[in-house]
Amino acid sequence: RFGDDNRLTAEAMAKHASFLRHIGDYAAAEKSLQTAIAILERQPDNREYWLALNEMGLCCLEMKESTPDRAEQLFRKIVDSDFAGQASPATLLSIQTNLGSALVDQEKWAEAERILVRVRDQGDKLWGKQRPRIMKESLSLLTLAYLGKRDADKAAETIQARKNYVGKNAEGLYEMAIQSARCMAIVGRSPDSLSEADRERRARFSESAINLLKEAVTAGLTDLKRIKANKNLSILGEHSEFQKILAGLEKSEP
Repeated sequence: RFGDDNRLTAEAMAKHASFLRHIGDYAAAEKSLQTAIAILERQPDNREYWLALNEMGLCCLEMKESTPDRAEQLFRKIVDSDFAGQASPATLLSIQTNLGSALVDQEKWAEAERILVRVRDQGDKLWGKQRPRIMKESLSLLTLAYLGKRDADKAAETIQARKNYVGKNAEGLYEMAIQSARCMAIVGRSPDSLSEADRERRARFSESAINLLKEAVTAGLTDLKRIKANKNLSILGEHSEFQKILAGLEKSEP
């Protein structure tokens, strides 16, 4: 009805591409977005053009053969545009979080930290706990950036901040338990050769990992094989409470 070169057609194609991405049909989503972007870029003041670029960036991140460098270029184009000054705070911080994800995927830890700290600070100021999805995602990525920089203390602080948004979500709690165990490993795989201060830090991270894992189990985590197979959690093997968690799950298996 509107024709293949119509703005409304392009907007509909971009929205359909979002659906295709969510069901994992990235090839079809990318093809649809390429056509939509080609039409919408003739009207760069149209917000749908920038949102279509964001959708294309997400495809680049999520597809099996991911291209985070291409995603970074797309997200940076949006963040550096006039649209960034016109977008709602939620939209802009969501796109900045996507940029942070692309940077983390490329192990650009310092750049990721800079972007994600901004998201954290602005998100806290604007909404507190009213935007849990954005905050959960950005804090998880910020934790990964700190772990990449081997800054165990800032990673641990960010894990605790994220806990306020995760609540009783088993997957989120399990992920944070893994990240706390990684903090332990950064301080030292074994406490024997550490200074007293570092032993105390390591013990604090160990306690956090155990408590988070307990909460994850209470919240519904039951996959014993998954826990045993996770190499990051192997460092908890020295902890008697970790053995109790495994034993409890073994008893619960059918």
